[in-house]
Amino acid sequence: MPMSREITQRMIARLSDDRRDRQASYALNFVISAIIAEDGRSGHRPDELPDIERVASAIELLATRGSLEITPFVSSWEPALTALEATPSREPSFLERDLVRAITGDRSGVRRRAQNATAVQPDGRQLVKLLKGLIASQLPGRPSHVFGRLLDMLVAHLADILSASDEGSFDYLSPMVATSCANDELLTIATLNYDLGVELVAERQGIECSTGVTHWAETGLLDFASAPLRLLKLHGSLDWRRHPYRSLLAQRLSLTSDDGTSGQPFLVFGQREKLRAEGPFLQLLEEFRTVLHATETLGVLGYAFRDGHINECIARWLTGDAGRRVLVVDPFFPDPVGWGNEDDFQRDLLRWGARTGSDGQEQVRLCIRREPASQFLADLHSLGSTALLKAAFAPPETPLGAD
Repeated sequence: MPMSREITQRMIARLSDDRRDRQASYALNFVISAIIAEDGRSGHRPDELPDIERVASAIELLATRGSLEITPFVSSWEPALTALEATPSREPSFLERDLVRAITGDRSGVRRRAQNATAVQPDGRQLVKLLKGLIASQLPGRPSHVFGRLLDMLVAHLADILSASDEGSFDYLSPMVATSCANDELLTIATLNYDLGVELVAERQGIECSTGVTHWAETGLLDFASAPLRLLKLHGSLDWRRHPYRSLLAQRLSLTSDDGTSGQPFLVFGQREKLRAEGPFLQLLEEFRTVLHATETLGVLGYAFRDGHINECIARWLTGDAGRRVLVVDPFFPDPVGWGNEDDFQRDLLRWGARTGSDGQEQVRLCIRREPASQFLADLHSLGSTALLKAAFAPPETPLGAD
């Protein structure tokens, strides 16, 4: 599956080709360019695209900036924003074409000959809508919902980008899923991804996999039954949908799990406010916390530790018992202990892992494997989980000549 920066590149390409809403395309380019410029001013590489979640967070804030608490203290927003929102959402030529078609009844795009034309009754409501759009497109400074539309478009395109056409692309996950069959033990996988890779691999291997939301949609409570593989999709899934008749007094009806053929997926998208009260997300997070506190070793594959509510669960778990340990699989995990900002969780994790025990003996509580998940899972398959963990957390050999 594409990485987050590659998804940004694909979004740019998709919206650049979308002539139905030029305004949204311009808005996306504006946001990405502004983020890159700010990175350059901050000393970061100015030639690197921001990841899609950072872009989505900026767009979400811009879409709701009128209701932000700081709005009364902002005398004027970036002038380019006003100019952007005054840009017509569709080119006037397209609006004029649609207006002519509405009047003449021509749906084929071919001009009718006057002598053969058949009288058509124009659609009054459609005419009014098109006329308003044509007039509004020529008026400067008109309020626009471009960033709200753009965020909806990003979610729709994201669902398409993450829908794997080749199910075999998830085969590398097989050793992880197969672990649920070993010793008849329950396996819990918590994922922040939206794709259906784990479910597809489990189905291929004949392993029952439960996300708990089928029962939640009916009762408001998670239930994984007796499934040997429990999958906690903490930020939603491509095959989850908001119920079309959602009610504030019937929150359990706000989600349906289906084949994903209609409507937009129910996702927690972006970097900010990922702890959502709507939907099953609070219960999923609590289930993650409960399962985590009942285990000794946490395996982390590919997570960059950028979600505050997930990091808080991990931090509380780590500090609760000196015997708990973490195995991180990430080819891009930083090396130096002093790396990162003061609020960087990866830096704190490295420092935590370098501590010695109360008896002065070095304890191996953190193992970093800077390799792709596919390589780690291949080792898991060949060695087995017990041998792999034993090797990962083996104490360092005592140097020759040491007491």
